[in-house]
Order: sequence, then C-alpha cells, then structure tokens
Amino acid sequence: GLIGVITVAVADLIGIPFGASVLIALLSMVLITGGLHEEGFAQTADTIFKRVENRDQRLDIIKNSNVGTFGILALIFSITLKWAALNSFSLGGTAVGIFIMAVISTGGLPIFMRYMPQAEKDSLSPWTEQPGFDKATISVVLALIVSIFAVGFWTTCAILIVLVVVTGVASWLLIRLFSGTTSHLLGALQQISEICTILTIAVLNSE
Repeated sequence: GLIGVITVAVADLIGIPFGASVLIALLSMVLITGGLHEEGFAQTADTIFKRVENRDQRLDIIKNSNVGTFGILALIFSITLKWAALNSFSLGGTAVGIFIMAVISTGGLPIFMRYMPQAEKDSLSPWTEQPGFDKATISVVLALIVSIFAVGFWTTCAILIVLVVVTGVASWLLIRLFSGTTSHLLGALQQISEICTILTIAVLNSE
C-alpha cells in the first residue's frame, strides 16, 4: 500500500495527469507483489467461467500458468473498477484509499486461511497454512484500527459489512466449487476485498 501511495504522490508531483498517476500507482502495487494476488484472481475467474464440472479438473486448471480470456477480462474489470473509484477522489483521498484497501484486504486474509478448509491437503504453500486464532484476530483488529483512524468509524463499519457479505458469498462459492482454498483462491479473495473496500469508500464519499 505504501508503495502505491508514494507512487501516486510522486507521479502527481512531477505533473503526470491524475488519472495516469492513479493507474501507475496501481501498476506499482502489482509489480511489488509480483502480481501474486492478481494472478490468483485471474486464474480463479478463468476456472469458474469455464464451467468444468469436476472438482479435480478445476484444481488442475487453476494451477495452470496460462491465463485464458475470462481471466484477462476479469483482471481488466478489477483494475478498471479500482481505477475509477480512486480517480474520483482528491490526491489525499486517493492516497488514503490505496493504503486502506491494501491494509484491509491483506489484514483479512488470515481469516480465510484459518476458517476455510484446504482444497489440497498435501499443499506445501505457506499461503494455505492455517494461522492460529490469535494471529488471525490480531491481523483483523489491527487492520480495522488503521481503517478507523484513516476513514472513520462509520465508514469502517460499512466496509466491514460489505466485506462480510461479499466475501462470505465468495467463500461459500469457492468451497462448493473447489472444496476449500488454495493460494490462487486466496489471491482472488484478496482482490475481491480490495474492490469492495475502495468501492464502499467511493460510494460514501460521493454522498
């Protein structure tokens, strides 16, 4: 999140048009993580929209490094939504939005990791390890505290409600389709959380 904040501030400072500055900031966030979460989101969308009936086939597809048309479209849609929301703010609001959507989306990941079953029991990925209750709770609480200081109590409450509903439905769907979670599915949930967070802030900010 901090990389995105610094990037948008520097880009705006040197005179790059604001919309382009926001896009560059989003790109910097993708690059700093190696596109890990975006890849998971794209692979998940690609797998779901291929409508494969067999759970094992879905897991094979989602591990394939080749992203199909649906995955690319989902990624474009995700970036466009975040860009449109962030572009509706002032520079200060955009910086806060970038930071908070990163904090909340990553802070909530341990909850999914703890309470969603693993789709592949023999997975060695650290992203599918189940964190303890204390670690998961601390991660969420810290993210919420940061959000309250940044955007206020009621906006944080609104974000939390939206996230509980949307990611709750998404988690239920992923469990039905994949019987649990994988590192790719966690990436998808992180991206969904980012989108929900920034759109909620944008909607409340427009009132």
